[in-house]
Amino acid sequence: MDTPDSELAASFQLSSLPGAFYDDPYPTYRALRDLADGYRGGGLPFLIAFYWKEPWVFRVLPVNAKAAEWFTSGEVVSERTFVTRLYLMRTLVIRDEVVSKLCDTIPSVLAA
Repeated sequence: MDTPDSELAASFQLSSLPGAFYDDPYPTYRALRDLADGYRGGGLPFLIAFYWKEPWVFRVLPVNAKAAEWFTSGEVVSERTFVTRLYLMRTLVIRDEVVSKLCDTIPSVLAA
């Protein structure tokens, strides 16, 4: 018997992933996407971001349509671009002194 999406999402803990997650992670992603899509006010962007630290660079995978409004699948963005879009998604204003401290470099080996 399948576990309901809400129960699957509620039990999801990154620190102690169940063995079934490694066998088939997609039911968990599906449950999280469905919860994000059903969030009050029209849904929340749900994305997966892989990152490199030196310099901070992100490869973004939008999981739902809301996230795809902000990022294309597999898009590589600088720290400055990533953080700025997060602020914009939340309709927040990012201060210039914050932006100026963020790296805007993407190493050529990671650029498309």
